[in-house]
Amino acid sequence: MSLSDIFFLKKGDVLRSISKTVFFLIFILTKIMGQNFEETNSIIYTDFGIGNSLYDDIKSEQLIIFLEIPKLSSQFSGIDIDYKINLEYINSNANGTFLAGVVPFARYSLFINQLSIFFQGGIGFNYINNHNIGSRNLGGHFIFSDMIGMGVDLFVITGHQVSLGYIFRHISNAGLYKDNEGYNSQYLVIGMSI
Repeated sequence: MSLSDIFFLKKGDVLRSISKTVFFLIFILTKIMGQNFEETNSIIYTDFGIGNSLYDDIKSEQLIIFLEIPKLSSQFSGIDIDYKINLEYINSNANGTFLAGVVPFARYSLFINQLSIFFQGGIGFNYINNHNIGSRNLGGHFIFSDMIGMGVDLFVITGHQVSLGYIFRHISNAGLYKDNEGYNSQYLVIGMSI
């Protein structure tokens, strides 16, 4: 059974329908998580991204979601440290690849007039169901993800902060397996607090 069969989709509409379903599920999940931490006045940040491969020979449609793990955030010399669960789907050359892991993110914000610009990066540990993405062989199911990006905090709507950013993402196994070609991609990410 394919993903298209599960969502009753025509070929080419997979990413659009998955993104709607994922956004809906994440919205419900973050609302539930928000209710559980309401008494502590915790704020949960959720990021949604749409991306693609940086290789000419690999055409891909990609989704990524980051969910902040509440109560693990800290600050060091003006740098925010957040731990996030990341869920990623890569559809390349009709092959679907799912990736899940945890990544600590460091974020530094720079304030210019009324504008908040941020720079962020992180290295996480992940499990991937398919160690081949297009022509790239990642060697095995346990991989690392390196990310670096920047963005801007746009506005606040009824107490919810909204941001827009760009992330460069590299995944590889860091020498755990014999094959280690790695895979590079980029994402446009929308973030919000709940």
